[in-house]
Amino acid sequence: MGIYQSRTLRATNIKFLNDEQEFVHALELIRQLIEETDENKAAPYIPAFNEFKEKILSKITMLDKQTSESIFTLSFSEKTDLLSQWRGYCPGNDGYCLILDTDRIGESATNEFEECHFFKCVYDNTEKESHLKSVLNEYWSRYRKGSDKERGGRSRGAKERYSFCLLLTLSTPRLQKSVSIVS
Repeated sequence: MGIYQSRTLRATNIKFLNDEQEFVHALELIRQLIEETDENKAAPYIPAFNEFKEKILSKITMLDKQTSESIFTLSFSEKTDLLSQWRGYCPGNDGYCLILDTDRIGESATNEFEECHFFKCVYDNTEKESHLKSVLNEYWSRYRKGSDKERGGRSRGAKERYSFCLLLTLSTPRLQKSVSIVS
């Protein structure tokens, strides 16, 4: 009843989830895609592409080792009466189901925080890979444009930081490991 009484939702730092591997899983997927990238597609930009790969891999390694990264998550369920949720989160049948207006929550959160997004979790490996490829291609495009501008005297620092933060913010909390139950 704390949420109801306080009218407050609290997000959790992703490093303190029940399964910290959710964050590590997303970083590993990004690392794998970067390492498997076909350099021939970036032929005109090989030096910039190699630098791009090194920077991403270095940042992923750094993030993997840090414990105080400021990425927070809050989970909701679209299903209000799912038995597995009741069993997992309401031991002894001592719980409540609050139905919330996610549009209002999203609006309020967006007003309060600079970067706040609602996404459905992705469990399907093909869909995860497709999503990450899209985000990495967007980041590479911005990085390449920054490299071109840098030759003209402009720095790409802010744009690079923004797009890498976007990559992490939009990817890591939503990519979930599939759990197989063998009977």
